[in-house]
Amino acid sequence: MNLERLLLFPLFANWISLFAFLFSLAESIAPFGIFIPGQTIVIIAGFLAKQGVVSLGEVFIAAAVGSILGDVISYMLGKKYGYPFLKKYGKYIGFKEQYYESTKKHLKKHTALTLLLGRFYWLTRAFVPFIAGSTKISFIRVFISSLIAGTLWAGWYAIVGWLFGASFNYAKEYTGTIILVSIIAGFALIYLYKFINKHHALFKRYHLYTLILCLFSLLLFGKLAQTLNNPHPITNLDQTISAQMPLFWNPLGNILMKGVTLLANTYTIIALSLLLSLVLIKKKRYYPALLWITSVITTAFLVIFIKGHLTRPRPFPSLIPINGFSFPSGHAALSIVFFSFLIYAFKEDIQSHLKKELFLIGSVILFLLVGISRIYLNVHWVTDVVAGFALGLFVLTFLILTFRIAIHFYNLNRKRS
Repeated sequence: MNLERLLLFPLFANWISLFAFLFSLAESIAPFGIFIPGQTIVIIAGFLAKQGVVSLGEVFIAAAVGSILGDVISYMLGKKYGYPFLKKYGKYIGFKEQYYESTKKHLKKHTALTLLLGRFYWLTRAFVPFIAGSTKISFIRVFISSLIAGTLWAGWYAIVGWLFGASFNYAKEYTGTIILVSIIAGFALIYLYKFINKHHALFKRYHLYTLILCLFSLLLFGKLAQTLNNPHPITNLDQTISAQMPLFWNPLGNILMKGVTLLANTYTIIALSLLLSLVLIKKKRYYPALLWITSVITTAFLVIFIKGHLTRPRPFPSLIPINGFSFPSGHAALSIVFFSFLIYAFKEDIQSHLKKELFLIGSVILFLLVGISRIYLNVHWVTDVVAGFALGLFVLTFLILTFRIAIHFYNLNRKRS
């Protein structure tokens, strides 16, 4: 698959160097530069340079100029506003007075070395030039040091991205682009989970199972997507099942499956999700309501986006007229999200143990029935339906973990303020 097709906008490639410049600049400005992923953007830009999307030299120059200019701006802010400004706003990101005093001490003794080492550490990257300005260290000393540090930093991370791109090109020959991206994303999720839990201990045991489901669904989706453009036993199975499906058509089955697929279309699922979210809001259960509607809308968007990029034709003949591309099944993706949330949001409202079990089993049967209806009507290949379930499960589990992190830091900030 051509990498340019993965970009959201065709003209994005022309803006990569500008992004590298802007993010490198913003990341260097205290105190809020700590939230800007400039280093990551430079690595990505270096990676895209290896893919031929942009020149490595352009990435390097843009990142270096951005980082140096950011240091200058941060220095000027420190000189003008000093420690009171940092004390007022630094508390929101956990910057403590001892950090300030320690950095100031090192700057006075070893200006160049402190700026160089500070440039390569995410927490101090934006603060060191600011503190240098607040302590009235010579601008010339800071500028020359930042010139060296910014140049080395930009060159290092641009080359890291470029080398990663070279390894990526080599690895994708054996695994395929989509599955390789899925594996890398999986490792990134594991790292973030461990990193955040180590520092904040906000995940419970069930979140580990959520992460496992998230990784499994991501890799399953990546594997199925990778088979679309390559000969594979799975696609052969698709062809076999699709060819045999018209033999199973009968009047009763046709009516049933048409009804199921009609009730589970995108508009119905979104409308019902909105309605039930309002029910939850009325009960002051804001977290599941927001998570529910966010998951449904995100899934619907991803289905449209992926279909437009992978452009898989639908099976033929189908029992009902239908347009558009086939992979993944939007019905399957949205139904697994909808019925999973139905279980999550309302199972505790059912007091009877028997009724609760029937509710759980019925919900699972219903979303499986939606997927079966798409195969029966021959409007989707089997892999479309399985990939739809995998995509919906990935979005659901990913957002559960993301919301957990967001709510934790929101509550933390409320306590601090």
